[in-house]
Amino acid sequence: MKEFWVVYDYGMGGGWALARAESQSEIARTFPELKVVDEKPEWMTQEIERKLRTESSFAVGDPRTYPKWLRDLIDERDE
Repeated sequence: MKEFWVVYDYGMGGGWALARAESQSEIARTFPELKVVDEKPEWMTQEIERKLRTESSFAVGDPRTYPKWLRDLIDERDE
């Protein structure tokens, strides 16, 4: 599996995460709401990256690893 930075843009900001998936297309199929970002954003400090890797890192296809904001997004989508 590869690692991809993803963001959910909710208008007033974004929810960032590090997704582990086979490909960008796997992420797009599973989470069309998320945008895959090719490179780590310049504003992302090492401290922020460390926090995201700890709190918002997940494996596509393994809901046990999804951060709360992503589970909430899925719940809203499925209603």
